[in-house]
Amino acid sequence: MTKSEKHRPTPPVPTPARLYRISDAVTEAEGWILTYVKGLKDNASILDTTTAMLSPRQIGVPISKEALDALHSWDGDPPPLSIEDELYLEGLREYGEVDAPPPILLKAVELSKKNNTLLRPLDMREEEFSDIYCDAVSFFDLWRKTALCKKITKKGRIPFSREVKNAEEYAIAWDEVFTRREGFRKVEMEREKHMAESMVHLLSSPKSPGTSSDSAPTTLFLLEVERWPGIKALIETRYKIEPMTLP
Repeated sequence: MTKSEKHRPTPPVPTPARLYRISDAVTEAEGWILTYVKGLKDNASILDTTTAMLSPRQIGVPISKEALDALHSWDGDPPPLSIEDELYLEGLREYGEVDAPPPILLKAVELSKKNNTLLRPLDMREEEFSDIYCDAVSFFDLWRKTALCKKITKKGRIPFSREVKNAEEYAIAWDEVFTRREGFRKVEMEREKHMAESMVHLLSSPKSPGTSSDSAPTTLFLLEVERWPGIKALIETRYKIEPMTLP
C-alpha cells in the first residue's frame, strides 16, 4: 500500500432508510414505518419507491400542523435555519447530499398532491410545544447549548462519544450530544409520547366503508431515526413490529 493509498479518505457509507411493518392481531390494525435521516436527499427517492409499493392512503409526518402547512406553501426559497441546524447539515454532508427543508417531507407533500394521499401531522401543535419547552428548558440549558454550538463552530467537529460511520449513526450521535441536558431530553420525550399517541389514533381509525376489503386505510409513518427508539418503546407492547426489506 502506497502512502497516498494509506491516507485516502474512506468513502461515505450509504445508509438507507429502514422500513417496518406494525400490526395488532386483536384489532387487525396495520401500518408501516419508514425511518429516515433528516436532511439527506437520498431519502426522498426511497419514499417515492416505498409509496409506489404500499400505496398508502395516509402518511403520518413527524412535524406539527403548522410546520406541515408551511411545507404546503413553501415557495422554494432557502428557509431560515438555526445555528444548530446549520451545523448539523454541515456535518451530515460527509455522508451524502443534504438540503432543507427535509427532502423526504417535501417529497411527501408532492406525493400527497399527486396521489391524493392524506398527510397527518404526528407532532404536537406549536403552542403546546412552546409551553412544554418553556417549562422544561432552563436558562442554563440554553447557555450550555449556545456554548456547545460555539465550540463546534470553532473546532470544526462535534464531540461525539463514539466513532460515527454513517448518516444514521451521525443523526443518533448528534441527538445524544444535544439532549444531554435534562431539559432538552424531556422535550424530546414529550414529542415522542405525542407522536406515539398520534400513531395509535391513526391506526385505530374506523374501517372505511365502500372499499372492496372494508379495511382501514393503509398508513405509512415517517419518523426521524433518532426519535424511533423512544417511540418504539412506547408502542411495542401494543403492536408487533417487524423489520421489512425496502423496495
